[in-house]
Amino acid sequence: EAHILFLQETFLSSDIPDPLITGGTEYHIFRTDRNKRSGGGVAILVHKALQTSHIPSPTNLEIVAVDLSSQLINYRLVSAYRAPNAGVQYTRDLCDYLITLESPNRDLILAGDFNLPLLYGKLGHLNPTDQLSTLLDQCMDTLSLTQLNKHPSRSTTNNVLDLIFCPH
Repeated sequence: EAHILFLQETFLSSDIPDPLITGGTEYHIFRTDRNKRSGGGVAILVHKALQTSHIPSPTNLEIVAVDLSSQLINYRLVSAYRAPNAGVQYTRDLCDYLITLESPNRDLILAGDFNLPLLYGKLGHLNPTDQLSTLLDQCMDTLSLTQLNKHPSRSTTNNVLDLIFCPH
């Protein structure tokens, strides 16, 4: 049984209540919906046995952040989505917000669909060559985060679009 689920492209809206998603399960749901058009949206589901608190996020980003605390661990969990057509300013805003989430008392864990096919980060041996990938790569360096996954997100391409980052 999973204790934490990071979701992107949830396609949820405010018309869909939380109990319809979690219905009878042992999960809290934290979500940011895309209400003005279809698609997108992010969520984090956390088992109710874990102590959590929601962190407010900017309304211009598809991102949700949650603090997870216990006697042994303190994590800041983040689920993010960057649409394929999101430009430089959106990517800068996303990075700026992620930097505000940095905390000396909590390890940041970031999972997201960034739709940046050239970003393999430090693990993938391919340096980002476009401006958007470079911005995100620099942001992860600033946060001292390492990309965990380096395998393609889809079997039809060599692109790693869905990324997980954690501290070095």
